[in-house]
Amino acid sequence: MLQRGNICKRGKWWVVRYRVNGKRVVERLGLIDDQHRNPSSMRTQADKILSPLNAGMAPESVDSVSQFVEGVFLPYCDEVINPPPRRATGTSGRW
Repeated sequence: MLQRGNICKRGKWWVVRYRVNGKRVVERLGLIDDQHRNPSSMRTQADKILSPLNAGMAPESVDSVSQFVEGVFLPYCDEVINPPPRRATGTSGRW
């Protein structure tokens, strides 16, 4: 999925917010001044920052349905339907 980022104000600065591996990243774009009064005026700077991230992007999932079912869903079902055995004593056996 390509990222466009979220351009917003932080104090006297325009910043772009985006995510890398699930973590939020905030980078400064420039000062708020007469030439840069709205977020759309900073879009080119944000695109320059995000272009290396977007260049290497692949589709999030390339698994077929059968690969997903065999590799993820069925093992999950086996774990839920046939959970590993629990200790018979529980916590009371520790005392």
